[in-house]
Amino acid sequence: MQVFNKKINQEYLAKSIFFIITSSIFFDYLYSFDFSSGGASKDFFSTFGAVQDLKNYNLKNWSNYTKHFPLHYFLLSLIYRLTEFKDNIRLIYIFISLVQPILVFLILSRIYDKLNKNILLIFSSFIYLLPFLRSSVVWANAHSTALTFFLLATLFLIIFLENKKFYAMFLSIFFLSCAVYAVQYFAAFFLIFLLKIYLAFNFLTLLKYFIICIIFSLPGLYFLYNIPITSALGLSENPFNVLLINLSIIFFYLLFFINKESINSLFKQINIEQIFIFIIFSILIVSISVFNFDYEFFVGGGIFYKFSLLFFKSKFIFYISSFLGLLFILLIFRSYFINGDYKNIFVLLSILSCFLAISWSYMIFQKYYEPTLILSLLFFLNTGIFKIIFKNYKNLFILFSISLVYLFSTLLYLNIDLKLI
Repeated sequence: MQVFNKKINQEYLAKSIFFIITSSIFFDYLYSFDFSSGGASKDFFSTFGAVQDLKNYNLKNWSNYTKHFPLHYFLLSLIYRLTEFKDNIRLIYIFISLVQPILVFLILSRIYDKLNKNILLIFSSFIYLLPFLRSSVVWANAHSTALTFFLLATLFLIIFLENKKFYAMFLSIFFLSCAVYAVQYFAAFFLIFLLKIYLAFNFLTLLKYFIICIIFSLPGLYFLYNIPITSALGLSENPFNVLLINLSIIFFYLLFFINKESINSLFKQINIEQIFIFIIFSILIVSISVFNFDYEFFVGGGIFYKFSLLFFKSKFIFYISSFLGLLFILLIFRSYFINGDYKNIFVLLSILSCFLAISWSYMIFQKYYEPTLILSLLFFLNTGIFKIIFKNYKNLFILFSISLVYLFSTLLYLNIDLKLI
């Protein structure tokens, strides 16, 4: 009876935490918070003309509003038909977006079916502690819409990997295509999806999946031809900028998985010589990149870049974070190698390649990673240090603490930024 009551209490606690965190998004709505340094709210108002035009199925002035494909704004135009008040549109959008943490839980429950469901439920709500995602939801941003479709696509991918049913494969491609038609860079995730299918099945299955992908890409060709601005990517000409900023941002999100058990796992069966080689290699790569680094924007660059400039008036802390990012990546690769987990080596490579492609821009924003990097590591690798996070409530509490510090640090940064202006 005592065990039963304990289980009931844990379920009640998990559901309560899930409800409180997900409901807190309405607090941001009521007080018009924008944790994206004003980017999300500005984007909502500056692109609202696209929503109004799509109400009348008009694409003629598209280049005046946005570079994104029209799907997100078309969906907002459907809500606009119900109510012309912008705040009401945002409110309805928030209610629809609340499906996101539910989808995260459904995916995790399938992947980690033997783990504590209460821990998985609590973790699923943590995505709403990430500042940019909160603002994307509150300000009806295209990135939030793309995330919802990405989660649906991942759920049906997992179902397809389990039962090889055609409907699951079809829906997976359909929803990932919808994510692309909301925000173009989500096309990079097809690389991960295709690799997962190839590793799970045979080449014929991969070919079928790929052919359907080609069919769903045809509307994109139409948009690229008729709305040329959608192909204006603004790619960076300096790969060293891309490398250092990516490594720094990746290191930041790897911190979410750091605890005593994950550290022990990474340094398992490692000797001084191996550590020394990894450190020297990381120093060499970062040093070469530093001498060629010319990113001088204060906008973008990731949290360590801004922190380094704001509090130390130099990029030293930023460079250290890039070094640690590369070092941790090497340690993760090594952990898979010594465990003979060669499939996940390729999956991790595909994830890193995906985000490198996404952020290969002259201005690099952390929003490209939030929360898709954390979720990709959990959804597609589900081993090693990433699985450890769900082992007990202690690890979950550490993650919760890091998330809160991140959220309130963002709020502090916004206040400091306002004073500087």
